Amino acid sequence: MNKFTKFFILAGVLFNFSILNAEIKEIESLDQISNEIVGGKTDKKATKEKSVETAKNTEDVKDIPEESATRTVDKNSIVDIYERKMKDKIAYKEGSDIPFTGVFGVVIDDKIESYEEYKNGLLDGETAYFAKGKQVKLLSEMYTKGKLNGQQKSYYENGKLKSIVYYSNDRINGIESYDRNGKLLHKSIFQGGTGDWKFYWSNGKVSEEGKYKAWRKDGVWKKYREDGSLDTVIKYDNGRLLSEKWQ
Repeated sequence: MNKFTKFFILAGVLFNFSILNAEIKEIESLDQISNEIVGGKTDKKATKEKSVETAKNTEDVKDIPEESATRTVDKNSIVDIYERKMKDKIAYKEGSDIPFTGVFGVVIDDKIESYEEYKNGLLDGETAYFAKGKQVKLLSEMYTKGKLNGQQKSYYENGKLKSIVYYSNDRINGIESYDRNGKLLHKSIFQGGTGDWKFYWSNGKVSEEGKYKAWRKDGVWKKYREDGSLDTVIKYDNGRLLSEKWQ
């Protein structure tokens, strides 16, 4: 397989990923993040399992691999992604009937473009994508037995951390996002779609805060001016706007 074919395969993978995963996009506002997370990926997962308690859904996950912006795999161990064959959601190497254990990926001009770690045919370990022609990681996801577990991290092209999304058994439990200078813009921790939500001004002061309940805004939400003074108080009931008062 020539390098041009590899490039088009990788381009398709990254294009699909950018559509399905809002976390890799530039984070600009609380409403934008809220719409992307609540209305997109997490909404599908919550709907799929909404009748089951979170505690019952979550397996005990042990030995989740650690990830860092500099972690990578030996390119000589990477099996060309073109040789990956999927059957009943299990990965095999072309010509083998044994579920694959190892690393599939794309290497172009001796540079790693992407890789996926597998164990017994399921994603297990790290899946990573790199800036084209550079050994700068743009995105990393950690899997256990085919499900997202641990931290999903995205990076700016200079290698600085952009966001962290926390997963447990394929469900989001929290999110953090940072600007290009490393300042915290947003941090929220969820359990079953319920938890605190905060967004920050670039000076570190809180811009907006509130609570989600089952992925819907609930209770009192507050917006603040850049100097920290209160701007607006908004009340919700299970996602329904009750009142909005300016200070």
